Amino acid sequence: MERQVYNLAICGCGPAGISPLVYLEENKLLEKYLDEGICLIDEKENIGAGKLINYNITANSLGKVFLEIFQKENSSLYKHLMSKESYKNISSKLESAPYLKEVGNLLQDIGSYFIDKIRDRNNGEVYNNHKILEVKRNKKNIFEIKLQSFDNKFKTILARHVIFNIGGKQNELFEKEKTVIYSDNFISGLHDDFVNEFSNSENKTVISIVGSSHSAFSSLYRLKNNFNFLNRNNIKIQVFNRSNIKLFYNSVEEAINDNYQFNMDQDVCYLSNRVNRYSGLRYDSFILAKECMSHKYKNVEIKNKEFTESDFLDSSLVICATGYTNKSVEILDSNHEEIIFQLEQGQLLTDYYCRPYIHNSNNVFEKFYTYGLGSGIKTNPKNGGELNYTGRIDGVWVYQHEVSKRIVEDISYSMQAENKVNI
Repeated sequence: MERQVYNLAICGCGPAGISPLVYLEENKLLEKYLDEGICLIDEKENIGAGKLINYNITANSLGKVFLEIFQKENSSLYKHLMSKESYKNISSKLESAPYLKEVGNLLQDIGSYFIDKIRDRNNGEVYNNHKILEVKRNKKNIFEIKLQSFDNKFKTILARHVIFNIGGKQNELFEKEKTVIYSDNFISGLHDDFVNEFSNSENKTVISIVGSSHSAFSSLYRLKNNFNFLNRNNIKIQVFNRSNIKLFYNSVEEAINDNYQFNMDQDVCYLSNRVNRYSGLRYDSFILAKECMSHKYKNVEIKNKEFTESDFLDSSLVICATGYTNKSVEILDSNHEEIIFQLEQGQLLTDYYCRPYIHNSNNVFEKFYTYGLGSGIKTNPKNGGELNYTGRIDGVWVYQHEVSKRIVEDISYSMQAENKVNI
């Protein structure tokens, strides 16, 4: 019996992974892809939310941003969501920033919709609670994806195209002899018991946060709201970042009226006129950063400098919030040799269609797409952004609109080319 070859396998079905499915559904393209066969693979029982379901902090987008993809009231997915509590929660916060946990609930309801839709098809499958061990492209240009279930059963599935977003891992800056935790875990509440120990101590405590990102100030926000550490006499908090804190403004006029100092050439997105469109802190982080910059909290010091480990010798706790690198598995060619991808600032370098570049080559890895944590698209003249921002563009809106459109375009072109060959 000939083994089934799925047209598309989505490896990692968090906010990034399921976004192309949302795009396909909302543009009336999903049925064609379902006819060709779709397979979803994820380590979790429920798909869609990734880690967002664990984050009890506010998003850096307004509620309406997470619903913008739903432009057609006759959409089956939209009708499915309208009765859900998650949709009602986000709808009540269109002009404010919802909690990421609430966004995660919405995405999880979206994920359950696609699980049912794919499993209803004879040529579709969902492998939740499965870990990806290896991806190999064979001599027929088909991907062989090796899986392991949580009850230690092994399986290999075949696919013509792969969307690969199994998450990223945070940059590790320090040796383990000092107490280091990572913002991703801290924001999820994994270290609360340990951090609470400092609440009960009268000893001098130094807490260092490394980074100026949304994650860094979300960590500071938790120290303020969950632990009441700000303006404590025996606790010193220092926030290290290599450049000045960037704040987001909807327009140049708004920034000027707020007396914010910025560079018109480097900090303004020429497409949107927004200041620090991608690099700037928003909402709760914006407010807290401004309070710190005005010295509202006497025990918080912002240090704009290059830092080394010697800066943290007296730190009782270091919270790292310095971004993500790609977390992957072995990707092999038909000769069973590992394919190495190009990296830039620790993240995968990809082309316009989110295909990674092969190391020491101008070639991309065809029919393989990655754009979540540890990879992703950069600012450019087509998608805008400020010149000072050299990182990758992440976020649900970007995944659902900008990224998905590019990937669907490339996969559709590939499908058309294959059909011509088979005629």
